[in-house]
Amino acid sequence: MARDVLILVPGLFGFGSFGTGPGQIAYFDHVSTRISNFTGWSEEQIVVHQTGPAEPLAWRVRSLAAAVEHALSGQLPGVPEVGRVHLVGHSTGGVDVRLLVNSQYRWPGATASASFVSRIGAVVSLSGPHWGAPIARRMRGTLEGVLPELYLASILAKHNRFPIVESLLFGLFTVGSDPGKQPSAHVLRAMGQLPEGVAKDVMRFLKRIIDDHGLIHDLTPLSMARLNSAVKAGECPRVKYYATAAPAPTAFGLLEQGLKGEALGAAFYASSERLARPDPSEEMSFPRGPWIGDRASGSQATDAETNDGVVPTSSQTLTGDATAIVQGDHLDVVGHYPSQRFQGNTLFKSAANFDDDRFDALWRSISSELTAGE
Repeated sequence: MARDVLILVPGLFGFGSFGTGPGQIAYFDHVSTRISNFTGWSEEQIVVHQTGPAEPLAWRVRSLAAAVEHALSGQLPGVPEVGRVHLVGHSTGGVDVRLLVNSQYRWPGATASASFVSRIGAVVSLSGPHWGAPIARRMRGTLEGVLPELYLASILAKHNRFPIVESLLFGLFTVGSDPGKQPSAHVLRAMGQLPEGVAKDVMRFLKRIIDDHGLIHDLTPLSMARLNSAVKAGECPRVKYYATAAPAPTAFGLLEQGLKGEALGAAFYASSERLARPDPSEEMSFPRGPWIGDRASGSQATDAETNDGVVPTSSQTLTGDATAIVQGDHLDVVGHYPSQRFQGNTLFKSAANFDDDRFDALWRSISSELTAGE
C-alpha cells in the first residue's frame, strides 16, 4: 500500500543531525515526533533532507529534486511504495520547496517539466526569505569569514554550554579568525567540549561552510527580487506560507534577561535582529493572516521592520498573505527554544516567549496541511 512521505528541508547552514544518541543535535529538534503524533504517520515517513549548508540556491533545489525522485522510487527504508511526497521547508528551505514546484524555475540539469511534480502534495514554507534577507547582504565580505565561529556558538548553546560559548565569542570578537581556509584555533578548542561523534560531524560541516557559502549572495533582497521577477508566471498557488515574528529587543528587556543570566543570548539576538531589519528601500508591509497560539496583547509590533532575528516577517510570503503567523524567533519554530518537555535551548534569547504550547499549535497547523487531501 502506498504511503505519503514528508521531506523536511533545512535552511542556510542547515543539517540533518550531528552525532547519535543522547548527545545528538538535530536541526528539526523534536519536529518529526510532533508531526507523527498529529498525523498518525510513522517516523519512517518523515525524512530530513541533507542539503548543502551554504551552496548556491540552484544547487540546493537540484539536490531537493533528487531527494524527491529518490523517495518516489521506493528507496526509502520502511516505505517501499510512496504515493505522494509533501515538502516543508524552514528558512531558505522554504524558498527551495517553492522553487521546486515553480513551473518557470530551472535548476541545473532540469527538464522542461519535472515528471514528479504531479506527485507532490502539500508544500509549506516556514520563515522563508522569499524577498531576501538584509542580514545576507550585511554578512557578505568581512563577516563571511566568521560564519563558522558564529554557527559553532549556536550549536554549543543548544548543548547548554554557555561558558564555552562566551569563551568562543570573546575569542572571535577580540582576536578574530585565523587566516586561511581552516577553522580558527578557538573553534578547535571549543570542539573539544562536544561529544566525539558530534564533534567529528560538526568539523566536517564547518569545513563545508568555509569552502562554499555562495548562498549568502543569492539571498540578498536584490538577488531575490530579480529571481522573483524572472519566475513570477510559474508560481504554484498551492504553496502555504507560515510567517514568524518576534518583538524587537528593548533596553528594559535586555536588562531583565541579563538579570536572569541570559545576557549573552539576549545581546546576540539583539545584534542579529538589528542586522535583519530592512533598509527603507527594502521595506514591505507586514503580512496579513491569522496568528497561531497565544500572543500577549501589545507585545508584538507589526510593522515593516519586524523580523524573527534573521528574516523580515514581510519577506516571508510572496504576496503579503500568510497562511498563519506565529510569535517566535527564527530558531524557536524548529525546536530550538527552552522547552519544558525536552532538552531545548538556543543562543537566541528573544522576547517571543515561545513555549511548548505554541510549538504544538504551529506544527499541528502544518500537519493539518499535510493531511488535508487524505
